Parts: sequence; structure tokens; C-alpha cells
Amino acid sequence: MATKRSVRKKAAPKKSKAQRTSGKTTGKKSAAKKKPARKTAAKSVRSGGTKRLLASRSTLTFLTESLPAFMVGRAKKARIQGVGGTKPYSFGISQGTLPAGLHLNYRGTLYGTPTVAGDTTIFVKLIDFVGSHITQAFDLQVMDA
Repeated sequence: MATKRSVRKKAAPKKSKAQRTSGKTTGKKSAAKKKPARKTAAKSVRSGGTKRLLASRSTLTFLTESLPAFMVGRAKKARIQGVGGTKPYSFGISQGTLPAGLHLNYRGTLYGTPTVAGDTTIFVKLIDFVGSHITQAFDLQVMDA
């Protein structure tokens, strides 16, 4: 008949009072923990022994297709919207001028009270957070009241 043997764990050596208060141990050194590498949006490709980064193509586009007509002497707001890319966005006029009394802020709001009737074309540039940009032409009509 076989007998069971019990196995005892060895007790850890006791620390001296100086070791307990200083926090230092004389035992094994702890291995430094490694942090996982960060993943980037761009892909790297090896070409002829050198490594280069390929930028991902932006999906930035205008959601607004046209602007409403404005009336001389009447205050109005219109919003130009973009989608895709990386928010936040910034809007600005890249070519052309707005009629007197109208303004475009960096958030894409066209606002004001026009003072002169007429038709014009403005080019609005949309820039996303990472610097991707796109420009679109808008026809802007201001009619007499």
C-alpha cells in the first residue's frame, strides 16, 4: 500500500528591520515590464532595404452641396458641413470674396445681413485636424428684397 507524502513549502527568509523600512530587498531583481508598441494609422512598407511610411487616403468631403439665396437687408444663417477625415474641422474662403455684410466663421457658418444684391462664386476650403483639406466652389446669390 502506497503512502501519501506531504510537501512543505520553504518559508521565505525573514527580512531585517532595516530591509523592511527601506523597501529594498536582497532577493531576485524584478524584471521591468514592457509596454506594448503603439499602433499607427499609417502603414510601413519595405522598399529596397529602406522603410517608408504610406499615408492613408483621406475620406474628407463636403456634405453641403449648395447655399440658399440671401435677401438684401434680411439677416440669415446657413451652415456648410463636412464629413469624413478627423474632427474637428476648420472652414475658410480660399478664393473669391463674400458680398458686403456676409461672413464665414471657422466652424462653417455663413451669416449676416447682405447690403448689395448680386451673384458670386466663393471657394470654401475644409481642413480637418490632421491637415487633410478639400476645396469646393459654391454659388452665392443675394437678391433684392
